[in-house]
Amino acid sequence: MIIIKINQKCLIGAVLVKAGQALLMTWGKSNVYYYSYFKMNDPNLSITYNTLPIALMGIPLAVASVYSLKIADKIGYEKLIRIITLLQFISFLLALHADSYLEFIIFYLGFIGLGYALLAFPLLKCLWSHFSEEEGMVTGILFGVFGFATFFFVLLVTYIVNPNNEEATLSIQVGSQQYLYFSDVVAVNTYQAIKYAGFIAGSLSLAGSLLINQRKLEVAEEQELQVLTSEIQNIKITPNDPLLQVVKTKQFKIILGSYFTVFFFDITLGLNYKTYVLQKINNDQLITWVDTLGTILGSIANFVFGKMADQITFTVLLHKLLIIMSVIAIMIPISLNLSKDLFIIDYLLLSIFSKGITVILGPGLLQIFGKKTGADILPIANFSGLLGFIISALSVLLIVPILKFDGTFIFQGLLIGLAAYSTKKINQ
Repeated sequence: MIIIKINQKCLIGAVLVKAGQALLMTWGKSNVYYYSYFKMNDPNLSITYNTLPIALMGIPLAVASVYSLKIADKIGYEKLIRIITLLQFISFLLALHADSYLEFIIFYLGFIGLGYALLAFPLLKCLWSHFSEEEGMVTGILFGVFGFATFFFVLLVTYIVNPNNEEATLSIQVGSQQYLYFSDVVAVNTYQAIKYAGFIAGSLSLAGSLLINQRKLEVAEEQELQVLTSEIQNIKITPNDPLLQVVKTKQFKIILGSYFTVFFFDITLGLNYKTYVLQKINNDQLITWVDTLGTILGSIANFVFGKMADQITFTVLLHKLLIIMSVIAIMIPISLNLSKDLFIIDYLLLSIFSKGITVILGPGLLQIFGKKTGADILPIANFSGLLGFIISALSVLLIVPILKFDGTFIFQGLLIGLAAYSTKKINQ
């Protein structure tokens, strides 16, 4: 008889929940199908529905993320995760019966996304409570599984909706930017894809939530010195300092700004991947496989960089990764216009290093600010990602019609370069 330890049980539960949440991250690779599907019955449907609701959702998602741990402290971590996964599944069922694209976005993306924001950090904190010396490793595992699940859902949706690899033949012009979408022959299959993917994702999250538990820390662990490497980082923090004081430090502001530039670029490309790439490479299954391979490599990178985060000084690792990320980001539009093969190489490199930057954030905050403060400050640090989420959606509406996607991505790559330069000042 196999006996599963309580920490292993929590890890399995976290993996299942995270795998279910991955469906949310396929939006940028499948929203062209959803738009095409609802445009069949609404010929005047505006392309802004792919971006404007996302921008409006950013504020409540940011608030939910920042206060998620406080809510979990009040009602209980396990209870919150189970309630959220159940409500997400109900929201998905309502999305199946949506009559308009806006209704679909509200239930499929809005409420499910709100749930994701509320449970992401409580889930991570539950897991960290069982692996106090291996936070980077288990964070890497969780993000890795998230990536593999994303690739599974992208393939599932793509091959149900477009099994014959039909080209996107219809178009709409917004300013100087042209958007392609699919005819009824492809779009009609979208409902089946939503149904199958949603049921699988919801079942995974619900099952995983039943296995989640939080280990109660000993008093000595709660009072553990808040700075494990503060002397290296030149940060003076005592165990009783409020989070507000941490937020005011130069180091935290630089980290926040740096991650904003990364998320700003990553989210803009992620939310518009097929919309953008189909203009240059009108081969749906090919660009799906490129993204799938990138997701697999990114998932492996999560494991590797997660382990590195336990062994290398965070600020040193972040600085080097930002430099690499800046060059790769600037090359995305350049490579796509020069050569299909060059773009594929650049995109795969992007998938690796962007995931590396993301996965080291949590362990890095623990390394700089100590375990308890680092865990508590993570939702606030994640605000940079949600701010990037909002600005990204607005940039598609305001900047892309002028600069096109090409100019927008080059501009964002330069911002990441400035962020890389600023990280040199963290230790000063």
